[in-house]
Amino acid sequence: RLLALALAGGQDLGAAERSIELSSDATPLVESLIENRLAHGDYRAIVPWLHYLIEHCEDDERPTYVARLFELGLGFLEDGRVAEEALGFLETPGELVNELIAWFEEHERYADCFRWLMYLAERSEDDDERQGLAERIHGLALGPARDLDTVERALALAVDRRPLIEKLVENLLARGEAQDALAWQLTLGREAAGPERRAADLRKALDIALYTLGDVARAEVVIEASDEPFPLMEALVSYHRDRGDFAGAIQWLWALVKRSKEDVAASLYRHRLVDLALSEGKSVGEAERAVLDAKLEPG
Repeated sequence: RLLALALAGGQDLGAAERSIELSSDATPLVESLIENRLAHGDYRAIVPWLHYLIEHCEDDERPTYVARLFELGLGFLEDGRVAEEALGFLETPGELVNELIAWFEEHERYADCFRWLMYLAERSEDDDERQGLAERIHGLALGPARDLDTVERALALAVDRRPLIEKLVENLLARGEAQDALAWQLTLGREAAGPERRAADLRKALDIALYTLGDVARAEVVIEASDEPFPLMEALVSYHRDRGDFAGAIQWLWALVKRSKEDVAASLYRHRLVDLALSEGKSVGEAERAVLDAKLEPG
């Protein structure tokens, strides 16, 4: 009766609170107060009373009150902090955390999104789940959030970071950040499992250096990183030749000659060198040098 009198007209909240304090069973009165505040659109005033119910209820009732507080936060109040407070009353956030993450993403609050996704990833004991969360963080960070610091944090969380780095390289190339793309492509080469994968990674790194950056010095860095440099060195010969830089092509043919451990291979490179020097290269001196290097008599 005291509560009803206090809420008549929706004015005397202080008296309503005192009536609750006097009650030996406050829950029905708190529910009445909450209903009253809902009717008056006073949603913020409901928050402390739902806290009260959560703190004073039986354990089996707690999830229901927490869900109400959570829904109040994301619904009427549109306040993610209230929803987070609700999750704080649970030992584990359960499925509600996915709703919260989706809400943060919808409202473009990516820092909060990342915070909760990382919370889940760091606590996950399932490799597939952890990988999926890392990929989700990575995708958001590369996409709408444009947060490269968080991209690297996602890489640290991933069980298998290779597919994430591959996407990062493509993203950086699309954004015109080829130097960073090359650095990450070299990382793929260093971390590759097996020689075939490593060779493919380094060939792509070489292509970025030559055809995107146009930087021969960086291409040479790629070659030095390879355990099997000959295909990359031959690609560099072709690069110079296609651009009319025959001196550069001859220089790299010499490098192939000197690195060849088998006489047959060295001989084949010398013959290519001589052919190029006498034709497009217009360098009789280089041709003679190659012949002398093979300890052959001219003619």
